[in-house]
Amino acid sequence: MLDTRCPPARRPQREEHVFGAFEISHYRPKERPNSVKIVHPKNGEEAWWPLFDDRGEALSPN
Repeated sequence: MLDTRCPPARRPQREEHVFGAFEISHYRPKERPNSVKIVHPKNGEEAWWPLFDDRGEALSPN
């Protein structure tokens, strides 16, 4: 039987996982205007992810 599920790294995130830990201060703060802060909801691990590539183009569609 073929497993057609997305690989773990590509699985969509549950809405409560994405927005449960989101604060407006995580989105493009003055000190990181081209990034968004991602906080893992279970372990609190934080990471800054870029919103734009080196050419200034958005990394995800609007």
